[in-house]
Amino acid sequence: MISIFENRRPVFLFLLIACCSCSSKYNSEAEADACNKIAKLECQTGNYEQALIDSSKAIDLNPRSIGAYNLRAVIKSFLKDFDGAISDCSKAIEINSKSAFSYYERGAAKRQIKDYVGAIADFDEAIHLNLTSTLVYEERGRAKMSLKNYDDALFDFNKAIELNSKIPNSENAELYGMRGVTKRHIKDYKGAIADFDKVIEIETNNEPGYKERGLSKDEIKDYAGALADLNRALELNANDSFAYSCRGITKRHLDDLNGAINDFDRAITIDPKNALAYADRGYAQSDLLQWQPALDSFRKSLELDSSLHYSRFRIYLIRARIGQQEDAVKELTEYLTTIQGAAADSWTIKIGFFLVGSLTQDEFLATAKNSAKDLRDQSSQLCEAYYFAGMKHLIEKDKTAAAILFQSCLKTGENNYFEYASAAVELNSLKISEYK
Repeated sequence: MISIFENRRPVFLFLLIACCSCSSKYNSEAEADACNKIAKLECQTGNYEQALIDSSKAIDLNPRSIGAYNLRAVIKSFLKDFDGAISDCSKAIEINSKSAFSYYERGAAKRQIKDYVGAIADFDEAIHLNLTSTLVYEERGRAKMSLKNYDDALFDFNKAIELNSKIPNSENAELYGMRGVTKRHIKDYKGAIADFDKVIEIETNNEPGYKERGLSKDEIKDYAGALADLNRALELNANDSFAYSCRGITKRHLDDLNGAINDFDRAITIDPKNALAYADRGYAQSDLLQWQPALDSFRKSLELDSSLHYSRFRIYLIRARIGQQEDAVKELTEYLTTIQGAAADSWTIKIGFFLVGSLTQDEFLATAKNSAKDLRDQSSQLCEAYYFAGMKHLIEKDKTAAAILFQSCLKTGENNYFEYASAAVELNSLKISEYK
């Protein structure tokens, strides 16, 4: 999930653009024009089904009306018929390849069906044709976020805010929110907090703003501030499963593991399909040495989401610690053989290969250091690597080597990673006071 901010597409602004596009030189038939006007009015009242009928009638009367195709595409998007919207925009572009709004609306529909590369290409063309609206930059930024092109997304959100900066409304709050989320992804936590401050200034009861600001404060170890923001988010929405998970993570950072488990339990009660909440609970239970409950939590997380590789790694570690190492190796190895192609070379999967003995410790640590595509990720990969390498030594009863690696994990400063917290717990259990 890119953002916890609602992805709103403002009806009024969309129709305002669409209305301008409907004045095509091809729209010469009076009856078609009348149908278009009626369709616009139906849209403004939220009667999209009737608006679809009227806009379709306009197209039947004048098959070369770019404005009618654009309007029907907007209507189809509101009805979540994104394939239909793409088809109508493509028809409008076929009639007039310079229709900037058609490219924009087609890009917006492509983003909804997760064709992010195609969406960005259409937004690029819309901008090339001088469609310089807040919406086109916002939509392109969202598509780039989905592709994890955070630096490029930041450029677009900056531009969108620049174009819309004089309008202190809910749309601007969402733009600041999206930019804050982007900054959090590139680890500019103070910049993110400043943006969420702006969100809350515009909308004092903006629950996502408090939630995201709490997450960002947690990243800079302002746990008291994070807890206050997450408490406020839950005051505004007591049924937010994700907010309970976030608060549970902050409580874990405050060494309140039982309080964290209570919050993860609440998250699961609200949303029994929240796979991450089960995994989060498993981490806390594991740190309390509650092996069977932790195993149950991690297995449930995988039942709900088989892509949670770190749950598999924790299952391996727990089983190895309770005398089931041979079976643990077999279980993880069988899973790793199902990973093919480029995915097998990813950093995450390399952790699995190391655990089952396919990589030496030196190879594993070198991979952690050298494989990061973004230098900002190097430290976090090393944090994970030092923890898992330490755990292998701990399983082999080499406590001294384990302690040295756990210490290296903590020196990365990546306190927002579960591996960091678990390394601290392991050091404490080894009773090495200088590492507490």
